[in-house]
Amino acid sequence: MDIKENIINSTIEVIEAEGMNKVTTRKIAAKAGVNVAAVNYYFGSQKKLIQLALDKTLDNAFKDPIEEFNAKSTLEEALTKILLEWFDGSLNYPNITKAHFFEPFVNNNYKSAAVKRLNLFFTKLHKLIIDNYPGIENKQLKLTLTQLFGALFNVILFPGLMKIYSGVDYYIEENRKEFVISLVNKFISKNRLK
Repeated sequence: MDIKENIINSTIEVIEAEGMNKVTTRKIAAKAGVNVAAVNYYFGSQKKLIQLALDKTLDNAFKDPIEEFNAKSTLEEALTKILLEWFDGSLNYPNITKAHFFEPFVNNNYKSAAVKRLNLFFTKLHKLIIDNYPGIENKQLKLTLTQLFGALFNVILFPGLMKIYSGVDYYIEENRKEFVISLVNKFISKNRLK
């Protein structure tokens, strides 16, 4: 692994271990086994490095729904796979997930890379559904996808809060699976999209 890649991966590890508020160039350098000057030399600023690290995690998180659909037999299966990966990733890397949604939550800023990537995903998914389910109304589909992802993100971002109400522990893989399958079947089934 080259030095730049090592520093980016170390940044991801520090964000996850410490949380965004406690990330420092010194901690990143120590994790990467380099000096602070090397971090500054390769990336110029901590802000740029953090953005590159978060972009890398977004690359891992956001699969193209069209590619997933082409690899699967149904839209439901492809979407279920993607959403389960998001759910698993958010629980395995909660501080990375929080870092991605920090700007929209804290500063009401919807121009972050995560928001852009999410909207691109929604746009591609919307087109995929329109192309494969002719006759569905555009407004109805947007409402359906908003409901689907609203429900999903509520549990992804606040699994402990949802456990208080439901008694369901979403850290258990089988419970995540059941939730996602139920959600997709409820919102994205052939009968619902006609």
